[in-house]
Amino acid sequence: MVRRVRRTRRRRRTTSARKGRTRVRRRRRRRRRRRRRRRRRRRRRRRRRRRRRRRRRRRRAIRRRSRAGVGGPGGGQLGG
Repeated sequence: MVRRVRRTRRRRRTTSARKGRTRVRRRRRRRRRRRRRRRRRRRRRRRRRRRRRRRRRRRRAIRRRSRAGVGGPGGGQLGG
């Protein structure tokens, strides 16, 4: 019975203290992060889109060859 009382007291103290601190910190950080992320995301998205398109074409050709090999005798890369 003594352990239950101690746990409830600790939880009340931590939650009441954390609620006030986290609310103030989150508001300040969110405003600053949103402005910085918008500028970085625009630059990164343009570079990533060009690289992804080139990689997808190569992957599709490799997948088609492996699927065709599985149907034939002996099997391809996936069927062994």
